[in-house]
Amino acid sequence: MDYFAKLPSIPARLILALLGMLLSAIAVCVQEVTPSAVPASPTPCRPVSPVLVKRVEPEYPGALQKQRVQGVVVLEAVVALDGSIADIRVLQSPAESLTKLARDAFQQWRYKPALLDCKPVRVYITNRISFALGK
Repeated sequence: MDYFAKLPSIPARLILALLGMLLSAIAVCVQEVTPSAVPASPTPCRPVSPVLVKRVEPEYPGALQKQRVQGVVVLEAVVALDGSIADIRVLQSPAESLTKLARDAFQQWRYKPALLDCKPVRVYITNRISFALGK
């Protein structure tokens, strides 16, 4: 059985014209998405995480060690536009005395600020400060 015999007859000129338009449309689409057609950014900037430049270790007084007070204090804070620490919040702490020591030390940390589109931005960070006996 000849399947093509059942199809309506289409003039060859029409087929060639439609084929030409289809190929032109494909060429335009390919030209629009090639990397060379996309203008390059004058200053390519990628997001950059904050970089620690100054770390201050907390004091661990002998009196607390003798009382066997130890554990991990988890703090959340914002690295400000100037790289300082702001808005410290305690997420977890085994003792209020360790919280104060960890907070005082963390407040003194300094960062190279995070960047987005080549501009400093505020970002949240989480920090774990450990107090362990025999360290």
